[in-house]
Amino acid sequence: MNYRTDIHLLDLPVEILFNILKRLNNLDVLYSLIGVKGLDCLARNEIFTNTLSFGSTDGGEDSAIDETKLNRFCDSILPQIHNDVKSLVCDAKLIDRILRAGVYLNLTQLKITGYLDNTFPDICTVNSLGDCFYLLDGRLMQLSSFIVIIEEDEDYSPMEFNENNLNHLKCFSLTSKSITNEYNNQIVPLLRRMLNLQDLTLYLQIKKRHRIVDGIQLENDILSHLSKLQRFVFYISTGLISEHSFTRLSNDDIQRTFTNFKFGEVGWTMNDLNRCLIRYHIFSLPYKFYSIEAVGNQFTNTIYKNVTAVWVSDSISFEHEFFLRLARCFPSLRYLNFAYGEAQQKISVESQHNDNILFEIVEFPHLKTVIFGRVHIDYVEEMLNESKTRLPCLTEIWVHFDDLKSVTNNFTRDATRINCLNLKNLVTHHSSNNNNDDDVDFLKRQSPDFYRYFPSLKL
Repeated sequence: MNYRTDIHLLDLPVEILFNILKRLNNLDVLYSLIGVKGLDCLARNEIFTNTLSFGSTDGGEDSAIDETKLNRFCDSILPQIHNDVKSLVCDAKLIDRILRAGVYLNLTQLKITGYLDNTFPDICTVNSLGDCFYLLDGRLMQLSSFIVIIEEDEDYSPMEFNENNLNHLKCFSLTSKSITNEYNNQIVPLLRRMLNLQDLTLYLQIKKRHRIVDGIQLENDILSHLSKLQRFVFYISTGLISEHSFTRLSNDDIQRTFTNFKFGEVGWTMNDLNRCLIRYHIFSLPYKFYSIEAVGNQFTNTIYKNVTAVWVSDSISFEHEFFLRLARCFPSLRYLNFAYGEAQQKISVESQHNDNILFEIVEFPHLKTVIFGRVHIDYVEEMLNESKTRLPCLTEIWVHFDDLKSVTNNFTRDATRINCLNLKNLVTHHSSNNNNDDDVDFLKRQSPDFYRYFPSLKL
């Protein structure tokens, strides 16, 4: 029996060709067959164009496309098939080039990888509000769900963006990890474009205003423009500034602004940051977010079971009772940052390092990282002294070296030893005679007592 040895792909039945090509990566099919006579039409089938996944070009383990392929896709292939793309997975480093290569009018799912440990459909981590506007400038008109996380400090963008309504968007979440000045100029106009929005999540820290964002402001600025909204989850803090003395808003004042609020229970609190700045916080209950900023002495006794990261700051000192409340209200706390704290008032100079005085012990069973920023040495004592606080999981602290040395009595004090036993990472601020002296070199020159005090430390 004679067999043909010159069979070409075009000689195969279409069904067999499809079965072969479906076993390949869609990018490989498009790169190899777009523009090839007789096979181009097969490559343009929705099986290969509806879902595209672009990995990194850095040669990493998850790399899906090299630079040569990327150039051809952006210059030639994507401009031909962009209307057929419905699902797009893209490494964060490539998102700008990929989106500029086409107008994805039928895109319904966007996944951007490379910023988070875990990636989810429709999540995008960007550097500014300008980046968010860029992604929503009209090229993703069919997008129905979009989650944006803003990482960096710079939120102003002088660029002009498409301001058409986003009629298909049903679910939108905006989390800004930095303080913004653009609530009125950028955020409110963006939200008003989402006429059919049903689910809205906002985590915002507004830098400085002369009026807080309260229930009335939310209704007038946002909610009255979103008639189809069914669910609203939020945390919004506002820095209220004044050149003169404040007339502080009471809990009743804030509560009255939410009299006609339709989206469940609301919590609120405030704290003094300095003589001319007070920060007010309003949030939906139960609290859904994993962090909360600028917690002060007057925070409400709500149980924030989801919160793992807290920043504390107040012009009024934090006494021992504050930490008892903090531990009760934040049972899952893993990260604590002291942004600012005055000297404690109830601890006399004589009793501060007296290990025989009895305190009700504060327990943070999950706390791993403590950062001592612009705070008095009292808080290093408060956290490390096991007669006041127990930290069984503490593995990292950031602290001024002189404060640490003083509180631990030059790394010999037993009362602070237990909380330091599991420390693996120690970041210190210190005065060194050598300007080129880094933290590791500085710590390596410490005494044997230092190393015995921190047996788990990794240098």
